[in-house]
Amino acid sequence: MTLRRWMGKTAGLTLLLIAIILAAASCRPSSPQTSPLAIGHQDTPEQRLLAELTALLLEDKGFKVTLKGGFEGPTLRKALLAGTVDIAWDYTGVVWREYLGHDVPITNAEELYERLRAEDLPAGITWLPPAPCQRRAGVVIRADLAQSKGLGTLDTFATYARSKDASLSLCTTESLAYFAGGLRGFAAVYGWDPSPGRVRILPEEEIASALEKGLCQAALAPDAYALADGHRTVVLEDNRAFFHASNLAVAVRTARLTAYPALERPLSDLSQALTQEAMSSMQSEMARGAKPRTLARRFLREAGLVGRPKVPPTPTPTRTSPYATLTPLP
Repeated sequence: MTLRRWMGKTAGLTLLLIAIILAAASCRPSSPQTSPLAIGHQDTPEQRLLAELTALLLEDKGFKVTLKGGFEGPTLRKALLAGTVDIAWDYTGVVWREYLGHDVPITNAEELYERLRAEDLPAGITWLPPAPCQRRAGVVIRADLAQSKGLGTLDTFATYARSKDASLSLCTTESLAYFAGGLRGFAAVYGWDPSPGRVRILPEEEIASALEKGLCQAALAPDAYALADGHRTVVLEDNRAFFHASNLAVAVRTARLTAYPALERPLSDLSQALTQEAMSSMQSEMARGAKPRTLARRFLREAGLVGRPKVPPTPTPTRTSPYATLTPLP
C-alpha cells in the first residue's frame, strides 16, 4: 500500500469516528444533571403510556428521569407551572380551552399550536410541535344511518334532521352542551335544533353504549375520532370547519430545556412518531390488558427511536462506546 493510499484511508476513518462521536454526543445531556427530570402524567391509560414512552426514550439517551403520576388535568397543569413536574403531555385544544380559558374555537391546528406556545412561554413552559394525533370534537353517527340516508357531512346531517326526521336525537357531554365551541356553536353554525327533547346529556364513557343501544342516533363527542370505529359508527365531515383543533403535544419547562437542549430532538422525534393509528392501536391493546411499559418499549424499538438492548433498570443507563459498532475497513 502506498503512503498516499494509507493516509487517505486513515483520514477517512478519522472523519468517520468524529462524525459518530458528535452524533452520539448530540443526543446526550450537554451538562451533568443536578436532579432527575420529572415526567408528570394523569391517571389514565393514555397518559401512563405517554409517560412510559417518554421515560424509556430519555433514559436511552442518557437522562435521569422519574415518573410522577396520579394527577388530574388541572393539577398536572399546576404542577408544570410550579416546577414540580418538568415534562407533561396534553392536547392543545384542551389546554387552550379549559386551562387558559379561551372560548372561541380555533380550527387550524398549526395556528392553535403557535398561539398556545406564545401564550405559555412567559409562564416558563415550552410546547414542542404537536403529534399527528388529534382529540377533536365532532359528530359521530351509526354507519347504517349514514349510508342509508346519504349523510356524510354535518350540513347533510342538519338538513336531514330539519326536513326528514324531527325526532333524531343526539347525545353529548355536559362540558360540550354549554360550550360555545360545542353544542351551542354547532347548532348556530349548522342550523340544528338543540331543543331539550332532542339532546341527551351523558358521561363521556357512556356515549358509545348509548349509540349502540339506539338511545340516540348521533353523538357530539369530545374525541370523535376515538369513538368512531369506521364500521358501526363514523365521523361526519365538519365541512364548515367549526370544531376546535386539538392535537397531542408535549410541554417542557423552559428552564430545563435551556439547561439540557439535547432534550428537544428525542421528544420531537417521539411526538412525530405518535400518529392517530399508533395511539389507537396501543390504546386498544391496553384495553385488552397489555401493560403500558411493555407497549412503550416495543413501540420505541419498532419506530427506531431507541437501540435494541434492554433499557437498564437504573435511572441512568450505562454509556456505550461510540466505537463499538464500527466495522474495520478492509
